[in-house]
Amino acid sequence: YEEMDRLVGDIVAAAPANAVIVLATALSQQPCLVYEDVGGKTFYRPRTFEPLVAFTGITGCQKVEPVMSEQFHLRFATDREAAAAAERLRALRIEGRQAMHVEHRGSDIFSGCKVFSPLGHEVLLEGGPKGTSISFFRLFYQVESLKSGMHHPDGILWMRVPGRVPTVHQGRVSLRDVAPTLLSTFGIEKPEYMSGRVLPVGASVGT
Repeated sequence: YEEMDRLVGDIVAAAPANAVIVLATALSQQPCLVYEDVGGKTFYRPRTFEPLVAFTGITGCQKVEPVMSEQFHLRFATDREAAAAAERLRALRIEGRQAMHVEHRGSDIFSGCKVFSPLGHEVLLEGGPKGTSISFFRLFYQVESLKSGMHHPDGILWMRVPGRVPTVHQGRVSLRDVAPTLLSTFGIEKPEYMSGRVLPVGASVGT
């Protein structure tokens, strides 16, 4: 956060005096304490996705999109192909427990390794087609650092509006309020489809 504060300071210093500056985040960070009883969250990512897809026997995968940490999307042309792939992923086991988190929605699968504890180097990934298995670490690698942070649902909205006195808004602000407020700052009325309100941005200087 200190680095982010310095970055904002650099932006303020570089921007002209009549510039509107906005810092907005939908989320923030907090310590990840969920896995403290097992020494922290250890997580695993696929080394590359093609060998994992090949081992599971998944067919029809058009695209793989990593998200963050251990998670990724698998994209398919049809719901049927995605449903079959979801079953393949759910069948994978590590030491008898399900190996993969799997969410199937239409032609998309959201997945990732759901084992968050240390594993021995000899551990097998089981449940492949016809009961096949493979060394887990041939397909996955352990991320070096433990997960120390996680998302917090509260974000930040900070605005510097020329000619306005800085004001602290009391209470939480809906994400729906951000766009109408930005439009109002430039003298533009919000469209009817925007359900949010215009937030007060402080009284004019000198009033």
